[in-house]
Amino acid sequence: KITKKEAFESRDFSTAEMLKSFTFWRAFVCMAFITAVGNSVISFARDLVISVDAAPALAVTLVGVLSVCNGIGRILTGALFDAAGRRITMLAANIITIFASGVTLVSVLISSLPLCIIGLCLTGLSYGSCPTVCSAFTAAFYGQKHFSVNYSLMNFNLIVAAFIANFSNSLLAQFGSYTAPFTMLLILAVCALGLNISVRKP
Repeated sequence: KITKKEAFESRDFSTAEMLKSFTFWRAFVCMAFITAVGNSVISFARDLVISVDAAPALAVTLVGVLSVCNGIGRILTGALFDAAGRRITMLAANIITIFASGVTLVSVLISSLPLCIIGLCLTGLSYGSCPTVCSAFTAAFYGQKHFSVNYSLMNFNLIVAAFIANFSNSLLAQFGSYTAPFTMLLILAVCALGLNISVRKP
């Protein structure tokens, strides 16, 4: 049963103890995969929208919409965390990421601008959720005493995500289509959900 109050008492883990925790690494990889979706889309958002027949001016506007949704995602994730707790918030962020990748992939396959716009908005919400989720997870599982260092290490998932984004661009260059990178991103988002569900108290 998922409840707002999880069935364990958090204690203060040292950084070394956190790094020895398999729970940390599952969450780390999960968040790297979720963040990678946003990183990848941001890197080629303008050209992506143009590929589904948007005018260049509209494409630039939609990149701005993506950024706005990023900011909204941070606010909504914080509100959801306060209302429903860490676990539901992490799952919700992950599910949004799956929909973001899936909807955008379909938009590319059928060349649908409306679906691409929806995909961009969902991607922004997903990407904006990542900092809040990482912070909430680190504090809830590993305590406040070493939070600053522990949270900094959790944020190293951004480096992994950046490498994945580079690989997405390599797939785009190799295949000349957005189908390959979005297929990969969708697979990663689904894998992240499996890791997410498996996360348990340290």
